[in-house]
Amino acid sequence: MKKRLFALLMALVLVFSVSALAETAETTETAPADTLLATINGEEIRENNEILQSYYSSYLDSVDEGNAHRMEIVRMYSMDMALHVAIIMQRAKEIVTEEDLAAFTETARSEWAEIIDSYVTYYGNVTAESTEDEKAAARADVLADLEAQGWTEDLYIASYLESQTYTTFIEKELAKLGELPENAVSDADVQAAFDERVKEDQEVIGDSPMMYEYYPQFTGEDSYYIPEGYRGITHILLAVDQDLLEAWTDLKARLEEANTATESEDIATETTAEGETAETTEASAEPTATPEPVTQEMVDAAEQAILDSVADKLQEIRDKLAAGAVFEDLIAEYGTDSGMKQEQYLKNGYAVHKDSIMYDSRFTEAAAKLEKVGDVSDPVVTSFGVHLLHYLRDIPGGAIELTDALKDEIRSSLATENQEAAFNDLVEQWYNEANIVWADAGEEWKFDEAKIQAWAQESYAEAEETPAADAEATPAPEAEAEASSTPEVVE
Repeated sequence: MKKRLFALLMALVLVFSVSALAETAETTETAPADTLLATINGEEIRENNEILQSYYSSYLDSVDEGNAHRMEIVRMYSMDMALHVAIIMQRAKEIVTEEDLAAFTETARSEWAEIIDSYVTYYGNVTAESTEDEKAAARADVLADLEAQGWTEDLYIASYLESQTYTTFIEKELAKLGELPENAVSDADVQAAFDERVKEDQEVIGDSPMMYEYYPQFTGEDSYYIPEGYRGITHILLAVDQDLLEAWTDLKARLEEANTATESEDIATETTAEGETAETTEASAEPTATPEPVTQEMVDAAEQAILDSVADKLQEIRDKLAAGAVFEDLIAEYGTDSGMKQEQYLKNGYAVHKDSIMYDSRFTEAAAKLEKVGDVSDPVVTSFGVHLLHYLRDIPGGAIELTDALKDEIRSSLATENQEAAFNDLVEQWYNEANIVWADAGEEWKFDEAKIQAWAQESYAEAEETPAADAEATPAPEAEAEASSTPEVVE
């Protein structure tokens, strides 16, 4: 249960946050009761406690309120988290200084003023031409509306102080924990973490270019493993007249559609010839207007028109290359692909495999035909324009290079994990040392490990008996709280 405690505790920043001012406040038909459930170190936790209710509401989203057993689990988790937050806030108020609070207050006042100004402008229709009386009236209306929703400057400041006290304390504790020798990250730790990531990615990706290119898009993280057969490709993308480009892409699409239709008709004819009856409806028998057939010659002519439109630039580039110009320098001079303006792609090229799925097929085919490093392709037309491809390098398969920058990134990630784990342990220590007194009404909110285990076993049994599509969603209190440039050659 405690594994994800840090992420859940940090999620409480959203509860303390006053960003909800940007939207109309919501009210519930039945407010939580003002019933005492427990005290922790003398601090009362009542059923209408804001933190308790925030967790309770979020867990209820995945639970059938008619299931009493699961509702009991939701209450337990919600109360447990509210108690953890309470003990942190108690510690935080002992550590955060008066100087901190003064700075938080000043910032909160400034933010409140900005919020009111934005509300007045947006909802009060205040413009530069508005009179002072109109501005004052609009401001009064906004303040009245916010107060009706329960928001005043004092409440905003109090909420902001809670949020900043909480997060500042955690930041200070993490910094202290990071200085402890037992939380230091060694070179061996970095290497072991790297090797593990490589192993995990290799198991997922294998030798599949499709998985290598899809996996980072899905996870949002770069892969630590590369299949064999990739090469780094840079290119010059020449912009062309849009009318010419659209004429070519339209003709090409129509020809492909016609060819597909012909193949389908051939299959249908073969099926009929084998003895099946082909029924012709009255509607299908009626003559319909047929567009002019598209031929391969028409598509080729449209493509040639595109190449002719940039012939002068293509010749300039060829002449400069023949004179010894560096291809990457010509990208800066002639290229229009924004990806090629990024250092990582300009330096290393796009990773292209003969079976790549993320590029225009013509781009991929042209890249695969280049025979040796340094070769430059003939002009290639795609829906983005005209390309000249440059075979920059071969990309070694296997584990990616463990550069100093990557070592630093992994070291930082591991250090953060160590600090958060140590903070979790520290919070658990405070919690276990706390004086928690339960009221009679709080007994059903009290965390009971035996009941949790029974619920887990019950859930597993139901999952085995119930098809996944019909299984009832259950709360996952421990669930982990969870932009790269796209080359202009993507299909």
